[in-house]
Amino acid sequence: MAQSLEIGKYFEAEIMQDVHVFAGGKPTVNVTPLENHEISAVQRVYRGAIQQLALRAPNVAADFAKQESAFLKWAAVAKAKFDDKPILAPAEAGTLGVDILIPELYKLEASPSAYQTDSDYKINSWDIDLTAGTAAHLIGTSSTYYKSSNVQDKRTFAVIAKNGILEVGTTPKFNQMKLITESQTRYSPFTCPPLHNIPVEENQAIYQIPTIGQIPLFPDHGVKLSVMPQVSGTSHIELFGLVFYEQGIFNDLTKRT
Repeated sequence: MAQSLEIGKYFEAEIMQDVHVFAGGKPTVNVTPLENHEISAVQRVYRGAIQQLALRAPNVAADFAKQESAFLKWAAVAKAKFDDKPILAPAEAGTLGVDILIPELYKLEASPSAYQTDSDYKINSWDIDLTAGTAAHLIGTSSTYYKSSNVQDKRTFAVIAKNGILEVGTTPKFNQMKLITESQTRYSPFTCPPLHNIPVEENQAIYQIPTIGQIPLFPDHGVKLSVMPQVSGTSHIELFGLVFYEQGIFNDLTKRT
C-alpha cells in the first residue's frame, strides 16, 4: 500500500552520499514498497547499462553506479503513481516496464498534442540544434514545461541521473543552465565548472555535464531545463536515466511522429 513521504527524508541516505535530488518545490512523493522480483528487474536493467558503459566510459559508469539505490527508490514512486502495477523488464500487458531512457520514450511526438513531453530535441534523436545567444531547452520548451505522459495505459515516468547529461561526438557549446519547475521558478541559472569542455574519458569525445542532482520528470509536475549556447551548431546530447512506462506506450518497435 502506498504511503506519502517527504522527499528529503526519503532520499536522505543518498543525499548523504552526494546523490542529490532536484525536487523543484514538490514536497512529498507516494511510495509503494517493491517486491524482490521488482528490485531484481530494476537492478538488471540498471546494472546492465552500467556494465556496458564501463566498457566504453569507465569514469562515467562509476559516477552512475553509485546512484542505483536512488533509482530503486524512484521505482517505488513509479509503482505507487501507476496504481501499484508490478514492475517487469521487459513489460507485459498490465505491468509497468522499466528501461534505459531513449529518445522514443522521452519525446513522444514531434509537436505537443496528446502528450506534454516536448523539448528542443529532434524527434527520435538526441540531436539538438543550438544557436549562439538563443536559449535552447533540453527539457521543455520556451513556452511549455515537460511532463511525462499521463495518458491512461500509456503513462510514463522518467528520472535523469545526477550528471546525466552526456555530450557524445560533439563539443559542448554552453556554459550555463537554468532548471525550474511549474511550482518553483525562483532559482538563478547555474554555471558549468571549469574544464567541462574537456572529455571525461581518455581519447574519446565524451563530455559529462554536471547537474545539481537527479531530475524526476513527473506526469503532474512540469520541469524545464534551459541552456544558453555560446556558439551555434548541432550537438548530440544524451540524457541518461531510467524510464518507467505502461506497455501501451511501447508495445512494439517504435518511431515517433
